[in-house]
Amino acid sequence: MHLNRASFAFLGFVAAFSLHASAAPSKNGPSLPATMQFIQDKLNDSGTVSFVVSTTDGTRIAKDNELINFRGDPQTCILSWRKRFGVNHVMYDNQLQLRDAQDVTVEPLKSAWTKAEALLGHFDAVSVTPEIAQLIVRLQHPRNTDDYYEFLFVDADLADRVARAIVHAIELCGGGSKDPF
Repeated sequence: MHLNRASFAFLGFVAAFSLHASAAPSKNGPSLPATMQFIQDKLNDSGTVSFVVSTTDGTRIAKDNELINFRGDPQTCILSWRKRFGVNHVMYDNQLQLRDAQDVTVEPLKSAWTKAEALLGHFDAVSVTPEIAQLIVRLQHPRNTDDYYEFLFVDADLADRVARAIVHAIELCGGGSKDPF
């Protein structure tokens, strides 16, 4: 099998953002308070992420996503925030216990919309403008098959940095996969 530079970059991307933490918290890297502060600062600075989803059948959906009052509490290992989403600007509160986190990934939002459309039986091509990076934190014991939290970024590099920080915080809090394989 021949692997070119792009293949190595892709493999590195996948490896960097798939979390399989060991049972023991990591002793390397920033402290939990410093890590939580970094996550809090970056997500509070992210502002409103606006995008348009279009399909080849002519459907266009405009969306806004904003995180408000994002807080990271190193004492409880909880991330909390208020989210404003959608055309109607629905507000709802969220809370993520990092000990319950299983997996962290970053992928283009286009991929998620394409999968969702396919589940609904719509196989039209999907585009998202501008390109948005979606950081996803999945839970170990979901209440349903879609139990996850998402954070949207216009800057994919920032999404990668925040994902690494969340992975580190999960490890420090004792979360992550306990499956050795």
